[in-house]
Amino acid sequence: MVATPVLVAEKFGKKVYWFIDHNFNLSISWSVYLVHSEATAIDDYSYPFNIVLEGFDLLWTNIIAEFDYIIISSGRWFTRSTYLYLNRTLLGCLNCNYLNVTLYPISFAYGHTFRTAFRAINSDNNFSGTTFLRTFSPSHFDGAWNKGGDCLKTEPLKREEMRMEDTDKEMYAAQLQELLRREY
Repeated sequence: MVATPVLVAEKFGKKVYWFIDHNFNLSISWSVYLVHSEATAIDDYSYPFNIVLEGFDLLWTNIIAEFDYIIISSGRWFTRSTYLYLNRTLLGCLNCNYLNVTLYPISFAYGHTFRTAFRAINSDNNFSGTTFLRTFSPSHFDGAWNKGGDCLKTEPLKREEMRMEDTDKEMYAAQLQELLRREY
């Protein structure tokens, strides 16, 4: 049976759907980097973001205990020019060419943010649910995602059709490394 959800709440970065026939809610929290982040320009995502590598994104980390299941996923935003902060200090950046600013590989920031996300989940003593990690996947848009691009595929790729670029492999490896860590 296919169910059609009812949108019961919506505000910036968050939507809540209610599946009436099955009596459950689905909450979607859009967290650009999974950690605390700020745009450097209002309403223009082409400018760099500032991300705080050890800072929880309160949009979703404040409500962890409300959920039975959490599915976390992230990815493509890390290929953009981004400023990295650690302990309230500019540490460096991703994909930038700024004088006197250290350039870090994507895997450094990507791994750090997953470490912080897992720490947020594991440190919430009121959360007794299950967490799923949606591992990084290659781009699947036909056309540019921000110019009306779409995913026209109707079935999963077969193993021999799967192509992961070096950056994709780097991000996937960083994500798995953090998943397998034991210290949160």
